[in-house]
Order: sequence, then C-alpha cells, then structure tokens
Amino acid sequence: MRRYMMLVVGLAALVGGCSVFSAHSDVIEEAAGQKFTAERLADILTRIKSPMKYDVKVGGFVTAFWTDVTLFSQAVAANKLTTDSALVAEAMWPTIAEATATRWIDTVLAKRAKVTDATIDSAYQADQMRAVQHILIKADSAGPKEVKEIARRKADALLAQLKGGASFGKLAVENTDDPGSKVDSGYYPPKPKGVYMPSFDKALWSLKPGEMSGVVTTVYGYHILRRPTPTESARFWRDTLSRKMAEPIIKAYNEELSKSYDVKVDGAAVPHMRAALDDLLGHASDKTALTTYKDGTFTTGDFVRWMNAATADPAQAAERVQQFKSAPDSEYVKVAKQMTQSALLLKEAAKNHVVLSAVEWKQMQDGFAQAVDTLKATIGLVPPALDPKASVSDRSRVAAEKVDAYFNDLVGQKKQLRPLPGILAATLRAREKTKFNPIALQRGLDLANAKHAADSAKNAGSGNGADAVPLPGAIKPAPGGPPVPGSTPPPAAKKP
Repeated sequence: MRRYMMLVVGLAALVGGCSVFSAHSDVIEEAAGQKFTAERLADILTRIKSPMKYDVKVGGFVTAFWTDVTLFSQAVAANKLTTDSALVAEAMWPTIAEATATRWIDTVLAKRAKVTDATIDSAYQADQMRAVQHILIKADSAGPKEVKEIARRKADALLAQLKGGASFGKLAVENTDDPGSKVDSGYYPPKPKGVYMPSFDKALWSLKPGEMSGVVTTVYGYHILRRPTPTESARFWRDTLSRKMAEPIIKAYNEELSKSYDVKVDGAAVPHMRAALDDLLGHASDKTALTTYKDGTFTTGDFVRWMNAATADPAQAAERVQQFKSAPDSEYVKVAKQMTQSALLLKEAAKNHVVLSAVEWKQMQDGFAQAVDTLKATIGLVPPALDPKASVSDRSRVAAEKVDAYFNDLVGQKKQLRPLPGILAATLRAREKTKFNPIALQRGLDLANAKHAADSAKNAGSGNGADAVPLPGAIKPAPGGPPVPGSTPPPAAKKP
C-alpha cells in the first residue's frame, strides 16, 4: 500500500534515478486511470481554513484518501464493486477474524474460568466493589431553574412510589433517563469505590444490601439508588469476575499455543517486516516466513494483512505505521509472536468448527452492503447522476467528477470524510495498479506553501489576516465510522 511511503524520511532521495516518473512530473498518484496532480493537492490544502503545516504527512493523507475514494468510485462506475461473498470475506476479514477468535476464546474461558457461587459470595462479602440499581431523572445542573424543579418533583414522586412497594426495576425501565442501565432495569455491574461522581458514590457506599437511597443530586440530574442483594446481583458478579479472570487465562492459553506449536521467529523477520512497511501493497503476496510453527508458517504477506486491518482508518493509519516504524527490533519480534498467536487462535477455532453462523454471515453481508450504499450516496454515485444505461467511459468520467466534488464538499465542510468499510481500500489497491510519485507530492506541498504565503501577505496588506481559526469538521471522519458490524464503538461516557 503505497500510501505509507509518505512516512519515509527523504522520499525524493529514496526514488532518485527511478524511471517510472520524471523529476518534473506533476502527477502524485495514478489510480484506475485517474490522476491526482500537485496542483489539485495544493488547491485542496489551501482551501482548508484550519491552520496546518503543509507537510508530507498531511499531503500523504489527502493523497491516500483520494486514491481510496477514486478506486471505489471507478469500481462502482465499472460495475466491478459487487457485494458477493468473496469480496465481503476479503474486505471484512478483520471483523470476521475478530468474531471467530472471540467466540473460540469464550469457549476456552467457559472451560477454564470457573466462577462458583462461593466465589461470588466471597467477592460480595469482601466489599471491594459494589453493583448498583438506579433511576436517573435528567436535569442539567446549569439548566433553567424551572426545568430542574420539574425533574426534582418527578424524582420525589418516584421515590414515594418505591417506598410504597413499587418495583424498582419496573420504574427504572419506564422512567430512567440513563440509556446505559435502562435496558437492564437500572443495574450497573460491580465497580470499585471512586468510579462514580462523588455524591453518587457516597450514597452507594452508605447503603446496606437491599437498601435504597433518597434523591441524590449530580450534574446529570436526580438519582435514586438501590444496592442489590447478593442474590439479585449474582449474574453481574459472575460476569465481572469472569472478565477479571480472563486476561491471565488468555495469556496462559496463548503461551500454551506457542509452546505446543513450537513457534520460532526467523532471524531475518525484523528486516522483512520493516521492508514490508515501506510498501505494504508490494508485499501483500510475500511468502517469506517471519515465524515457523508446527505444520505452518506466518509469512510477510500475513503480516501485511494484519497491518492492513490495524491501519484501516485513514485518519489514524499514518501515525500508527510511523509509530511502528520507529519501534526497536525487540518490538517487531514481539509483534511477530503476537500475530502468530492470533493466527493460531483462528487455526484452533477452525479445527473446532467455530465459524460464523448463517445468520451472522447474512448480517455481515447486509452491513457491508449498507456501508457501500452509504458511501455511494455520500459521494453521489447514484442515479440519475450515475446513469446505469450510460457507457462505461461516461460513467467513469462522472465518477471522477463526483470525487472532485466530494473533496470540494469536504474542505467546505458540507460533507464529512467517510472511510471505506473494513479493509476494502487495501482490497481494491490489490486489484488495481497504482503509481505514486513522492517528487510530485513534494511539488504539491511547495505549491500549497507558496500560495498560503502569498495569501497571507495579501491579507496582511489589506488588514484581513486574522481569520486563522480552526474550523471543526474540515476533512475529518464522519461520527461513528462505517455502519458495519464489528466496528469499534465510541468510548463510553463516564457514568454518573
């Protein structure tokens, strides 16, 4: 994947003498018959109003995303982007692998992480953590007084019902404004002291088993708390203790796999991995063994596949690759072992017939198709703009125009960056030959810096040079990422 060549120090020097591009070429990257020029890069960068440094990292990111979107758009125009099983399996491999490995690990944990009733009772009595059941009536502490008064009256009314014998769980489901616990009758699993906000935490730790608080105020609003009994909270304790036991069990299991398969890291693994990082696409089919194990090898191509998964998000890809490149050799050896262990997990899962069910596979295909359709609509690759009856050349031209318009909308904050689902970008790059020219990339950056300097001087002369205010949303990922099963959820907000 040539996008990561942008991270190498002194790119122009590295390609000195290369005959693929002339020193004066203006084309940064060619993809699917389309060209991304130095002038277009400079135009995009200087139209972004957020202050930034026009360097190789920024220019490389824009170029890489242009290539991803162009390959996607041209595949759509040529009717080559179907959502058949083969493409879904390749593009969504990280999600499929994660789901399969997780299911197998759960099977291992079920056999090894034995949480008995006695274990749960002992943990409850130790009182180092507490579960809680609560109802929240939301009211912003900085909100209008009358709104807070209405919320407080509602909380008082609910408290009166509870004191009269009403079901806490039923009232929580019907009334709480906390989505994190609403679906579970107001319950949160055991947490240590200090996790919640001070007033909430103090009230919880003052309760005896089965006891209920009065109305407790936090910045979120008004709460009613109840401390569950050992019997009521047993299932939460079982889950919590199982998760607590999981890490050492998984670590021990991975070590057992390495030992039983006799995993050995090849002496030349590190230079092969470093070379692959400079050109992931070029090493995608590299069969050079990084590690060997009983009846198999973990190859450079396997390493590339895992790296494609780890760098699928274009907003983080460059930084992650650069961090990995700067790591010492010892970290490369460790990563080679860890990736091999992950591959062996999948091997063990397959041996034990652990696969996605038909229903899960259907959900995967539907999710992928939805993500593709969303991206098509975002770019504008839909009728009537992209006429299915038009010639392939006409559709290709329209697709290229839509990509240009999409980038204009990105810098104008009319649309947000939406990455391709899974590792579809790497999959498309493997299908099409792309040509990257670091000399032209540097020319585009020089043009951007020159234009920015000229504009700054002009604004300074006219007294209008005080607009360097960051504009949130300028070429940034759309919230939540692609709507595909298995995508990483956003971090949870701190509980009240």
